Amino acid sequence: MKTLNPWRWFTRESITVEIEPPHITEDNAPLPSIVLIHGANQSNVSFEYLRHALPGFQYINIEWSAASGFHSNLTEMIAALQNSGPVYLVGHSMGCIYAAHLSQRVECIGGAALSAPWGGSKAADWLRYMTPNYPLYKEVGTKSPIIIEGRQFKLPGEWINYVSTAGDVPGMGEKNDCVLTIKSMTARTDIKNKFIKATHYEILMSTALIHSVGKNFLRASEKHQNKA
Repeated sequence: MKTLNPWRWFTRESITVEIEPPHITEDNAPLPSIVLIHGANQSNVSFEYLRHALPGFQYINIEWSAASGFHSNLTEMIAALQNSGPVYLVGHSMGCIYAAHLSQRVECIGGAALSAPWGGSKAADWLRYMTPNYPLYKEVGTKSPIIIEGRQFKLPGEWINYVSTAGDVPGMGEKNDCVLTIKSMTARTDIKNKFIKATHYEILMSTALIHSVGKNFLRASEKHQNKA
């Protein structure tokens, strides 16, 4: 594994791009890279299990900070992926919204959205007033232009929306995965939903999820190669 630090991102740390040997098909054509985008206040350690369960593919792991602001982060992500060729985007939670926006700016063959706040967060609607200097709550609220645009983009290629259904906690007013409501995660009607019995964070370690992501990545890659 090789680690590159070609871009100075946020004051927290530089961007890291972890590269593994690509999986090779029978015709010796390398598959597209899989871009992993973690959720807010997490790190690419979130995808540790996925990377080990699906070895042999080329991964690009993006680190971002919620304190830096969405548009600043997105600009840096676009620059980081500009010369990566075709990519398959995998996002978790707020990482899904970044993935949706990125899909409009890079060569995208498809993607996987894990516990995506497509409809925004009602909790963020009032938390933004309690912590006005924290940009994330403004960005993930139900009326956020970032959320609305991310939900309305036509996503290129093959996409699957993975909905976490366990962990229902009181106080959120409706069925939820302990962080987001099921209604928010299923707010898009243009991509297929796959329901995973796991909480918002457990979904990253679900064997059902890993198997499905791997299968759909290969399907998207095959369709992309057939079009070339």
